[in-house]
Amino acid sequence: MMRVIRVIGLVLVGLIVVAALAYQFRTDPIGPLAGKRLSGEERPFPSDWAFANAHPYCFFETRPAAPHSVTTICFVVNGKLIVPSLNAPEKNWPHYVMEDPNVRVKIGAFVYPARAGRITEFSQGDVRAAILGKYPDFADRIPETLPDTTWLFELAQR
Repeated sequence: MMRVIRVIGLVLVGLIVVAALAYQFRTDPIGPLAGKRLSGEERPFPSDWAFANAHPYCFFETRPAAPHSVTTICFVVNGKLIVPSLNAPEKNWPHYVMEDPNVRVKIGAFVYPARAGRITEFSQGDVRAAILGKYPDFADRIPETLPDTTWLFELAQR
């Protein structure tokens, strides 16, 4: 019995070591786990982001000196890509953007360098329509007026 417990313990320790190494050398985020520098072919900043609506999620990289990337939603308003952060004051990445607006966004297999700027004046109706156009299942979760804790970042060319 002690031998079985010992083998199980060794296997668990081995799995923990492998998981720690994999986490240390990760690139793209995996679900809610943040990543580092995004992988993929870098492309020039597009003139039209409409293609982004064909992808349910985008990956957003901040802090170029020590890359930090997250999985998030994104949507297009008037041809511009918008990346929202719900409960932004409680998260790290929106603050990283405010410190250094140079970001990279991955949509599909391609990565696009950009500058992100927080927008505070926008049409609530246009934003809500863009979100619901891409994510119709969010209808019961999107309020008529976004709360102050939801920050919107618009991407521009560097």
